[in-house]
Amino acid sequence: MMTASIQGNRSSHPDEKARLPWMQYVEAQARKKTKREETEKALFDAMQMGRSQDWEGLLEIGLTHPALMDRLCQSFYHQLPDEYKYFLPVRWFLAGGKCVDSVVDAVKVANQYKPDGWIGAELFQTKKGIDVFIGTRCHAGEVSRILEWTRNYNSAYIQAERIQGKVFRGYLDLSDVIAVDADSVNGVIQYCSVIGISQVFPKIPLHTTFS
Repeated sequence: MMTASIQGNRSSHPDEKARLPWMQYVEAQARKKTKREETEKALFDAMQMGRSQDWEGLLEIGLTHPALMDRLCQSFYHQLPDEYKYFLPVRWFLAGGKCVDSVVDAVKVANQYKPDGWIGAELFQTKKGIDVFIGTRCHAGEVSRILEWTRNYNSAYIQAERIQGKVFRGYLDLSDVIAVDADSVNGVIQYCSVIGISQVFPKIPLHTTFS
């Protein structure tokens, strides 16, 4: 009888291993709730900033809450002064908004609002234009519409090898550079502005130096 009682007591108290998945689930749900509440507060704050034309505050909220980029861009882009029609979408794009359609669309026309102190301008003070490269599976007639290029042939070559694609080379006037991506390897942002496009890989090997 004593043995049966002990076994009964054991069966009524799940051990820690059995409880662990449930505890993890509860903790995960709590984190989701907290994040949702933070996002809702950030959205409320951002809408207030937009209505009061606090464009710098709106820009910063998009940087810290990428999930809000699309809604905020659609809500306030057309009210932005020209300077922020450049800086807001470009900084959001570089900070994780590369798959946000409204941000991408705004980046495509950002060059017409580009100020003298555009992002990366200090890197090209003595140049009029640059050679750029891209590793892609697209055709030559399509590649100028791709926003992200690189100044480094080897980076484009490695990308092309990884996706079994090609490397194209072109020339980009500095007036057509939208921005430089400091977090990418010599990344350059442009749209439909690369000229003299030609395929250089698989014809030209890795570690080739272009003058």
